[in-house]
Amino acid sequence: DVRLLQCASVCALCNDAQLARDEDSGEFVRVGEPTECALRVLAEKLGPPPFRKPDGYEQAGTWQRAALSWRHAFERQATLEFDRGRKSMSTVCTRGDQTSLYVKGAPDSVIARCTRVRREDGSIVPL
Repeated sequence: DVRLLQCASVCALCNDAQLARDEDSGEFVRVGEPTECALRVLAEKLGPPPFRKPDGYEQAGTWQRAALSWRHAFERQATLEFDRGRKSMSTVCTRGDQTSLYVKGAPDSVIARCTRVRREDGSIVPL
């Protein structure tokens, strides 16, 4: 489903949180804000993108593979950190000659800046 793939891309590429595993206890530890980490977990649960697996993929923990794959496939060019006025965080990433803006934040703030929406059938229409 292209919509889940896009959701996973935002969760992985517009995110600076990290997941780690405590070697002594085996428990997972978040590095970053709780919401950021939850989105990172969602990206991992949705799985890696359908691209070539990067070097180090098999050696990475299963909780790191999706984000590793997304970040290998798309190079981050710029970051607009979360801002209380904008109520969002944005990243600009490239893959080949394709440049994309990834935005996450408060729904009212993000939707107010949207001009189009992807429908259930995959078509994109004016909002």
